[in-house]
Amino acid sequence: MLITSQEYKTAVTADVRRMVIKAIFDMISPDIVYGEGIAFDAAPTSRLSQLWDKDKTYDNPYATLELDRWRLDGSMEVYPDGYKNLLGQAGYESMRLSDEQCLFAEPYPWVMLPFSGVTVLQACSVWFPGGPDGVAADFTVDIMRGDTVAYRRQFEGNEEREAYLSGFTVYNPTGIKVTVSRWSRPSRRCRVVEIIPGLYEDWDGDVISSLRINQKVNMAGTALPYGTATLTIDNLDRRFEWRNKQGVFLSLEERQGIKISIGPELQGGKAETVPVGTFYQYSGGWKTSDNTAAITWELVDIIGLLSNRAFDVPDTLPTTLKGWGLCLVGQLGTRFENKLVISDALADIPMTVSREHLTGIKCGDVLRYICMAAACYPMADPVSGGLAILKPPSVGGGITLDNMESYPAIAAGDDVAYIDIKIYGNTEDTVRLSGTTTASANTLSIQNPFIHTREEALKVGRHILSCYGGQQISVVGRGNPADQCGDVMQIELDGSTATAARQISRELSFSGGVMKSLPSSFIRPDGAALYSERVVLTGSGQWTGPAGVTDFFAILVGGGQDGGNGTDGSWRGAGENGADGAGGKVFAARISINDGQIISYACGVGGVEPGETTFGIYSSAAGIRAGGYTDINSGEVYGRDGVSNPLPGSGDGGKGGSGGAAGNREWDDFEEKYEVDNYPGRGRKGAKGAAGSIIIWYERGGVE
Repeated sequence: MLITSQEYKTAVTADVRRMVIKAIFDMISPDIVYGEGIAFDAAPTSRLSQLWDKDKTYDNPYATLELDRWRLDGSMEVYPDGYKNLLGQAGYESMRLSDEQCLFAEPYPWVMLPFSGVTVLQACSVWFPGGPDGVAADFTVDIMRGDTVAYRRQFEGNEEREAYLSGFTVYNPTGIKVTVSRWSRPSRRCRVVEIIPGLYEDWDGDVISSLRINQKVNMAGTALPYGTATLTIDNLDRRFEWRNKQGVFLSLEERQGIKISIGPELQGGKAETVPVGTFYQYSGGWKTSDNTAAITWELVDIIGLLSNRAFDVPDTLPTTLKGWGLCLVGQLGTRFENKLVISDALADIPMTVSREHLTGIKCGDVLRYICMAAACYPMADPVSGGLAILKPPSVGGGITLDNMESYPAIAAGDDVAYIDIKIYGNTEDTVRLSGTTTASANTLSIQNPFIHTREEALKVGRHILSCYGGQQISVVGRGNPADQCGDVMQIELDGSTATAARQISRELSFSGGVMKSLPSSFIRPDGAALYSERVVLTGSGQWTGPAGVTDFFAILVGGGQDGGNGTDGSWRGAGENGADGAGGKVFAARISINDGQIISYACGVGGVEPGETTFGIYSSAAGIRAGGYTDINSGEVYGRDGVSNPLPGSGDGGKGGSGGAAGNREWDDFEEKYEVDNYPGRGRKGAKGAAGSIIIWYERGGVE
């Protein structure tokens, strides 16, 4: 789940909300390779590498001796001794200054952004500082092809930060050069902040007319679903129309991306959006209607780009999970080379394969194989638009009944009778693992050339089994863009109970400017797929480990705190609601014991000062207060905050009592007394916090 502010969380679940959509359209060639910036008369404070970083802001906080550029309000700093660690966004700055008539002396200052790999260019833009630092008033933009000017546009009397150029077509351009002869202010340096070889635009609800996003994950690696987006925008100027010779139709290329963010409007009118993904054009990924004022983009995420792309086998094969991830994103071109998100815990997992098993294979197959072998899963990173390789998380957000259109629909999960896993070793063999039920007609045959040993096969089999059995839950709700597929979500069932399940699909869409009626689906696997028995301990006593059991997984839930009492109302106003009680701390760990070992335990009671739960040398006090800890094996949630009717053993904190109603009375001058409509109400007591418990899971074998 993406991190958001408390204001966001309040606004996205409010009874009345206004959702905002934003998109960044990136129509720059995906194969572009930028060269070193070239400039005439460049000041040592220039940072030419910023000319193509897509940051159009200007933030140079250093005072200079230019006219009116030493502000005494504390907002400017003095240049350090060296220029290596300068702050802010500068781009190109000239040494010379404009004169009293704002003119530069010849030869005029100029800067050029060289590049290669671009087949056709039909639009570009140049950005200046603006504000008190001014803009280029008279200047020339040249589109270069080698040493030749392929297209030139001259500007006079400009007053805008951005100079946008279109209506040209240059094949195989090699650079964009900006030459400035007059600035908008006297005694000022020439400054160019950004040069964009293509379109890089911000779109909002005024441009976007409709949006539908579908996102899916497959935790087991038995398939490779990917996210899609259908985005329709106004095209009033017909610049994306293929019949318009002044448009940019020829510049549309596979792998160009649109980054989409969605979020609620907060109090005060400011919106807080979160990225929901970058979606890319692929072959045939756009369409227009005859003579209409709209264009619809059919887009896929980075996994969709990789899915059916032929894998170009490198000369030297990677040997780690991170190495294979970098190899895969690198197949998409230079702009994707480092678009990989992977944790340190996964990066160095050994991952090898024989070259013979890579012949004629797709990038999507390689991605699925390596994630399955490492017991992790792939998804499109919503922030960077790159590939993320992740361990299944155990946390996420929640969905309350208030944010559902109806009660969740629950159906039986998919079962599997058995799993056959092929081992690619010196002598190929097959391991069979029993499934969730022998009555199932469903079987799996796994042929993954990255699996080389029996131990690796068992690890993969357990990971796959964790996605079968149990239940499937379908919800139609209002949607929260900060949630992510793969998260374990708390799903409220009533005022007392909630269940938890892993989100595997969701839809985000706008219809008539409103985001609602959004379907999402979850799986809550059966713990029996991984464990043979579950024991729940309450109260206090001694527990004896069953014969032959030497380790197990235990969850210790501390007692929940009582909710605070609401205060009484008065004639001056309503009473205040009591504070919600905090859920108990939860400690979870794998514990080793001797065969038949006896362990003393005591479960913490709920109350104003709730007790901790102890199990031998272990204590819930060493755990976390998560506001709701999910046991993914059973779907149960423990230690929630502010629950109306906490169940015994849940460790849930009680909901605070409501404040009493305000009294209402009026003075009667004739009777000389108050006429009372209603007396001040009494505050309600908070709900009692629940006692804690201990949940013990035994591992299941299952190898035949």
